[in-house]
Amino acid sequence: MVDALFALLAFFAVLCGLGFLWSMRAPADARLVRLAVPAAALIAISAMLGSLYYSEVAGYVPCQLCWYQRIAMYSLAIILFIAAIRRDEGIAVYGLSLSALGFGISMYHYYAQLFPRGDTCGPDASCSVRWVDVFGFVSIPLMAGAGFFGIAASMLYLLKARST
Repeated sequence: MVDALFALLAFFAVLCGLGFLWSMRAPADARLVRLAVPAAALIAISAMLGSLYYSEVAGYVPCQLCWYQRIAMYSLAIILFIAAIRRDEGIAVYGLSLSALGFGISMYHYYAQLFPRGDTCGPDASCSVRWVDVFGFVSIPLMAGAGFFGIAASMLYLLKARST
């Protein structure tokens, strides 16, 4: 039940990201510009809470790639939350950089789960173990990647809006 909820939140993050990318076709809308940072902060905080749930409540041991994704997502949660409170649209470059890095790591991790080639992580946890499998294809790295995608798209929209 909780896994399905987190998977649906990941789909929501993708839909938000696609909405921001679609909106880039037209001139920037001031209302959407004001929503970009709070939306990204909400996605980052939700993803952070999800990862904490999986490790602290469900008891899943994070692998090395999970830790790298956490470093990016937890940092995003903090800086985007502060930026949302301060209404600081200058966060876009930093948010895009961290989310692009996190997205790359999460997609590599998802690939490592789909096509395991032995244990590529540390001795504590394997990167190829799928602790969660929702709808037959959604795992924790894919959910993280969805969050990073939504954040990156909102930051791209913000950068485009600020450049015009």
